Amino acid sequence: MPKKIKSIIIIMIILILITSCSKSTKSVLIQGIEFEETEIFMNIGETALLKIIVSPDNATNQGIDWVSSDNDVATITDGVVTALSAGVATITATSIEGGHTASCRIIINSDDTFVVASRDQWEVAIDYIKNGSEIFNYNIIIINDFHFLGSDDFTFGERTNIEVSISGKHTLSLNTGGYLLHIGPSQNVKVTDTLLLGFTPFNNYRQILVLIEGEGAILSLEGEASIQLPIVDIPQRRGVDVYDSGEFYLKDNASIKHTRLGVLLYSGGKFFMSGGEVADNIDGLMRINYSGVRVIDGFFEMTGGSIARNIYYVAGSNILLENESIFNMYGGEITENVGGISLVDNATFNMYGGSISNNRWAIGISDNGSFEMYDGSIMNNIHHAVSIINQGSIFKMINGSISGSSAVGVFMIDGLFNMIGGIIYGNEATINPPNLMNKEGALHLVEMRGTAIYGDGSDILPHIEGELYYTNYTISFP
Repeated sequence: MPKKIKSIIIIMIILILITSCSKSTKSVLIQGIEFEETEIFMNIGETALLKIIVSPDNATNQGIDWVSSDNDVATITDGVVTALSAGVATITATSIEGGHTASCRIIINSDDTFVVASRDQWEVAIDYIKNGSEIFNYNIIIINDFHFLGSDDFTFGERTNIEVSISGKHTLSLNTGGYLLHIGPSQNVKVTDTLLLGFTPFNNYRQILVLIEGEGAILSLEGEASIQLPIVDIPQRRGVDVYDSGEFYLKDNASIKHTRLGVLLYSGGKFFMSGGEVADNIDGLMRINYSGVRVIDGFFEMTGGSIARNIYYVAGSNILLENESIFNMYGGEITENVGGISLVDNATFNMYGGSISNNRWAIGISDNGSFEMYDGSIMNNIHHAVSIINQGSIFKMINGSISGSSAVGVFMIDGLFNMIGGIIYGNEATINPPNLMNKEGALHLVEMRGTAIYGDGSDILPHIEGELYYTNYTISFP
């Protein structure tokens, strides 16, 4: 064979080989990935291989990076997940080529922790806690919204000395006559971030969404947790009832909203409010005459948060204290309510700080009620700031301020106004206008020591009937 032809053949073979190699090594790009299962239930100590579907299935580079959202709950190595503790972890897979992602939720239960994704699982968890005997601390983690149409109350039965934590930013709703929660003696329940949403059935319904009763019965609402009725109609159920020395704690940004009466305390019930709000509750039935908080022989301590925008449709109060109840206010605000605070039957309100502002009226004292103001402010209320209604009613002002009322700073029909310190200014009038002060039979006792009253329009003190005791006080008008 001539040398020239031989060379041509060799070159052609080389070209064919190069072309063939080029075709065989061409990359197939990955277009996406997904898990075969997006939710897996496991027990502590178990392992599972998570299977990924790659699209297309002949992609050249099928390498995956794996990440767990909580390595204390579950770890992931080369697609093998290991369950370490009860809870929820999300496994995220990312393709090395293209950065495509997919996720799988790992749900791990234990004897004391229940991850709840449905109403059936919720009922299983509640029944397990109710009928348990050896475990005293439980966690319920809600990972889906779910709704009940049943008629049972959710209660932990006769169990005592138990603590139950309910968490998850989801909604548990109940369209029935039962309680959303019924907490009994020595049962401590904490709800974090969960919305407890009740509905009003047409008949055979409970008046209360949540009931806390008995010594050691405790409910704490924390985070974004809330107890509500839906905003669809005039509310017909109360929010939280606390009695027989039960305790209710409202913290962070938690709330009670859209009920007929936010909180009812009686027979030694206690309410501790450090944050959140009791708001937008409505006395829509036009019969109970209060919509925010009612305290009957109970105790309310407020260090933060707000009681706001509560409404009644007939004459009434947004906070009613009666029968020797005590309200200590150290901070927070009571504001924008269509109503005010009523003290009757030897009830006592001690104000150490915070503000009472922009309400229809602020404080009404009658039937041996007592309001003592050590600090804080009462301001910009539409009608009288403080009304002292009858004999035996007492308003004692040690410090703080009363200002901006569109009517009278301190309105007296009868009773005692003892002003030791503080300041009253910028109201339409300081103490009752003259035409109301000359009411026949009115008995007024005003004591003032070292107090300044400024700029309220006219010197009305000479019109006071009864006795006036004062030393070293100043009255100044523009």
